[in-house]
Amino acid sequence: GAPVPRLLLADSDPIFLCGLASALRADFAIAGEATTSRDLLGLLCGPDVVLTGFTLACGRNALGLLPEIRRQDPQIPVIVLLSPTAACVASHLKAAGCTALISRRTHPHDLPQLVREALQGCSLPPVDNHSPREASTAGSVDLSALSAREMEIFRLIGHRKSTKEIAAILNISGKTVSAHRENIKAKLKLSGSGMLNVVAVSHAVWEV
Repeated sequence: GAPVPRLLLADSDPIFLCGLASALRADFAIAGEATTSRDLLGLLCGPDVVLTGFTLACGRNALGLLPEIRRQDPQIPVIVLLSPTAACVASHLKAAGCTALISRRTHPHDLPQLVREALQGCSLPPVDNHSPREASTAGSVDLSALSAREMEIFRLIGHRKSTKEIAAILNISGKTVSAHRENIKAKLKLSGSGMLNVVAVSHAVWEV
């Protein structure tokens, strides 16, 4: 028969990663597991498919990593497991080269079939946030206006990273981070840095 696809699994949460491997091991070969962006990029030469959660350890996420994965391997399918409360980044992930999105709340029994369908190019169920309470708690800002880089910085602000820490994580200057912060405030119509921090943190809480 056809060769079994080799999956590289990635997520910031080692327990979630372990569950992911358990759910997929019967149907796929597990080529490697990564919790950090460095591990993920270092293991890229072996697998046929990358299946990753949105957030990795050390502050990186799939949005920022996709261009780096694509530079290293333009063809490898990248499937992202996304929390419904982070559905607003779906279009950014697709634009950055994500092959398919699967809800992080998918039942483990359904996951192998959804991965197979994603690899066959089938249309998957949308990753939607159906809870008005969650949406309203996170604030009424429209994140669709943000660029991929601004979205990445917005999320790092939400995880309470300082300008200096964000600069180190993304390997850019503090001045560049500050410029992005100003652009984000303008696009989201926020009056100051304090309000930006509050909105970013409230979004981060609901994306977990």
